[in-house]
Amino acid sequence: MSKKKTIKPYVAKSVSSCSMEPTTTSMYTTSVKVPEVRYTPYVHKVIQHIVAHQPQEIGWLGLVDKTAYGYLVTDLYIPEQTVSAAETDIDQDAMAALAIEIDEAGLDPSKLLYWGHSHVNMAVSPSHQDEKQIASFVENSPFFIRGIYNKYGDSKVDVYDKRSNTIFQCVKDAVDTPELSKQEIKQLNALMKSNLQKPVYTYKAPLHHQPLSKFTRSPFMQGLSFDDDVTYLEKISDPFYEGGY
Repeated sequence: MSKKKTIKPYVAKSVSSCSMEPTTTSMYTTSVKVPEVRYTPYVHKVIQHIVAHQPQEIGWLGLVDKTAYGYLVTDLYIPEQTVSAAETDIDQDAMAALAIEIDEAGLDPSKLLYWGHSHVNMAVSPSHQDEKQIASFVENSPFFIRGIYNKYGDSKVDVYDKRSNTIFQCVKDAVDTPELSKQEIKQLNALMKSNLQKPVYTYKAPLHHQPLSKFTRSPFMQGLSFDDDVTYLEKISDPFYEGGY
């Protein structure tokens, strides 16, 4: 009979409950993984183009996939909106129309969970209108991503996660570089193994160790005179000369 295992209750090392005002806090410190936001190469190029060429504020929306590192923005759309030099406003009617358009294209409108916009030449700190806009987007979504960009290459990307009741501010955003698949890695390793070979070296004796042929052997090395040498040269110049001295 196995011994019954006793499960000890978890005891917090420290708690803070000294407030004299009505306050709600977490009893334990939780470690929540900070997500990253990435864009497909095409989406990133589209964002760069919009920010670089639009002189007023402009907003766009995007489809998002959940990934191991966080979120990937896969598609972008520019809905109808009210814009000025200082703000942009996308209302619920524009969102509904875009959702229908996405659905008719065979995509999932429930993935419309990213809102980006340009601050043109201003800083990327959110305005009062930006805060109102993201609040309306988060209201009916499990999470939402807001990105603010400007012409100087600055960005502020925040993730509003209702599931963990957390706002992740200024998260890392970057272009997504897909990893090689297992099959691609296997094929690449096989190609390197078959096409890369070690060099093969052959030994060749130094010139002074090699025997001289009778045509290259100097007459002086055979103890012959200068006259004999001249005669030898005349002989080898004769096309009918068959060799010998």
